[in-house]
Amino acid sequence: MIGVLDRILASSSELGSLPGPTNIPPRECLRQLAKDPLKLLGDIEREYGKIAKLPMPVRNFVLVTEPEFIGRLLVGTEKNNTKSLGYRRLKLILGEGLLTSTGAMWKSQRKLANTAFVPQKLAAFRSIIEEECDRLIDDWRQQLKSSSTIDISKSMMELTFTIIMRTLFSYPARSKAEAVREALAEIQEYANYLFYSMLPLPIWVPTPANWRARKAIKTLDQIVFEMIDDHRRHPDQYSDLLSYYIQAVDDADENSPVQMSAKLLRDELLTLMLAGHETTAHTLSLGFQMLAENPQVATKHLESLKNESQQAS
Repeated sequence: MIGVLDRILASSSELGSLPGPTNIPPRECLRQLAKDPLKLLGDIEREYGKIAKLPMPVRNFVLVTEPEFIGRLLVGTEKNNTKSLGYRRLKLILGEGLLTSTGAMWKSQRKLANTAFVPQKLAAFRSIIEEECDRLIDDWRQQLKSSSTIDISKSMMELTFTIIMRTLFSYPARSKAEAVREALAEIQEYANYLFYSMLPLPIWVPTPANWRARKAIKTLDQIVFEMIDDHRRHPDQYSDLLSYYIQAVDDADENSPVQMSAKLLRDELLTLMLAGHETTAHTLSLGFQMLAENPQVATKHLESLKNESQQAS
């Protein structure tokens, strides 16, 4: 299979030899992707293997699910890769963040962002994560006094939301938490529409969905730009990802060092808010589900945690 991947990377003509469903019309495949992507992609992987072709409109799409193959695609092919149409559409929301930018812009932003994501800086956020997890466990204990069930998905959404707000810009996530939460949910829904729709309507068209999206973007922009301005006016009061981004300097050119503008800071923050909230919550929820379905693994994990706790004390 590695040889197949090598040939695909060398020549797109090899796509024709890949297995994949032939009984799904391209438009129907796109519709199923928008409705339930995990089900469709899971079914295709089970029936056709780790590398399979999807019958999509206009262009060929290849599903790659083998970790080794994914590594080969992501590492060492940056110069040949371009963002797909779906990601280019997301620029309407995310601007030139790392998720959507390409070429020299991506390279510059990646270099600046790397200065924030170093072990010694990220380690400072451990106490925030532990504090919020402890608070969540206390909440669960109170809930279990009156109910035998807990909504894990809702809990993980609240947990990741609070952590991302605190680690991004020390935001207490209280005074305007509900407004931010609702705006993020609207933007996530609109992003899915942009990504999967065959011909999305321009955002200026006066539809209810477009109106909600514009309102959500305006809400988040106002809050994020306020945070950027406050961080710049009071740099000594903050030690979070936004402050690290503001301090980041690309000094490749000694005569003209580059820092992120307020607009680029906004783009990166919105990207992190969107990517670090809902997707992380879903992953954690799935982890709980898998532990529930494999009690022997859960028991082994609990024993490991107990041993670590005893050794630490």
